[in-house]
Amino acid sequence: MLTKSEEISNELISYLTNLSIDQWNLKVSDEWTVKDIISHLIGWNIEASKVLPAVWKTKETPWFLNTDDYEKFNRTYVEAHRQDFPQKVLREFIGSEEIFSKVIQEIGEDNLRKQIDKYYWVFDEGEDSHYLEHLNQIKTVVEKY
Repeated sequence: MLTKSEEISNELISYLTNLSIDQWNLKVSDEWTVKDIISHLIGWNIEASKVLPAVWKTKETPWFLNTDDYEKFNRTYVEAHRQDFPQKVLREFIGSEEIFSKVIQEIGEDNLRKQIDKYYWVFDEGEDSHYLEHLNQIKTVVEKY
């Protein structure tokens, strides 16, 4: 059975698959396009894939839960993909999802869920779902196109 975060991820991927190049380049905010949003999600999947094993081992809080300043981090991944074609960005997004899923499987989803108060960020569930927020932003701008 899929978790809510997996359902949202699958919906996001399915939605992105059907976008035209012009739709990928639509501005979602003053700074970011649809492609930029997905590039930023790639960054978070990669970072979470690196951080989770270390955090699991040391029980330390990941750096990103100790700050509200993500500007530099986000900019790094957005700029890295700015010239890429949407299909490449989508492939990398799917790949980053698969990598993060493997990291979760190696630790064990049940093990992480037993300590959900510490590892809630792994599952991106609930009202504050990062993916759902961005999926809704993308849908809103595409539907106005």
